[in-house]
Amino acid sequence: AAAVERQRRLVEQMFDAARIVTGRIQLDVTPVNAAALLRRLTARFNAGAAAKSIMLDVTPVALDVTVLAEPMRIEQTLATLIDNAIANTPAGGRLVLSAQERGASIDIDVTDSGAGFAAGALAWLLAPDGQSDPSGPRGYGSFALGLTIAKALTALQGGALAATSRGPGQGACFVLRLPRAVPGVPGVQA
Repeated sequence: AAAVERQRRLVEQMFDAARIVTGRIQLDVTPVNAAALLRRLTARFNAGAAAKSIMLDVTPVALDVTVLAEPMRIEQTLATLIDNAIANTPAGGRLVLSAQERGASIDIDVTDSGAGFAAGALAWLLAPDGQSDPSGPRGYGSFALGLTIAKALTALQGGALAATSRGPGQGACFVLRLPRAVPGVPGVQA
């Protein structure tokens, strides 16, 4: 069943990549409440994290923290980041989800205590052809396509995806930065 699910996700990712490259992806950007989004994702991934003895925490988020995003695609992007974090974090590790206001933007962080990566690996991880590059870091090949799609979807929503790590074995933090919505005004950013 797990192999079938991985194959299904790979096929979906390939279709998404094709739609992005050809400009055929449609996004309906609307205000999305970050606290509610993180609660849904925590509920979705809690069992998978617990099965690996990984502590999944959510830093409290103000109820009015709202981003401008396409609801299904932001959830897809964060699901990719969380799934990768769980896969790269050993038993007994920790995964923290948080959101904070940064001026006219909101940063949603996915921070883990997992495998981490060397400084030179970041370009490889987020490059469109990283999966096929044999010089890339071991263990990340299966995630490169998902991360590339996450980066492209984030950019299409007016945001950016970045990542940091102190090095191999030191964990990683992926930061999804999106425009902050103006309260009470649909589709307008701060």
